Amino acid sequence: MVIGIKTYKASLKVTFRTSTGEVFDESVDIVLDADSKEEAKARLENLDASVEVDDIRITSVHHVGRGFKPA
Repeated sequence: MVIGIKTYKASLKVTFRTSTGEVFDESVDIVLDADSKEEAKARLENLDASVEVDDIRITSVHHVGRGFKPA
């Protein structure tokens, strides 16, 4: 007997469509509670979802180089 809650991380490829009709794909990881990997997968297959933005935070800044003045 297991006491506690099992969580599984699912990596999803999500297709987004903006209000202006722009379509783009993103990889999204989510963590969900389930008793087994099979149950977690069954909960996600053929899923129809709605989205509400709860929070957005910066995670990193990528520097691609610096401009320089030639001598």
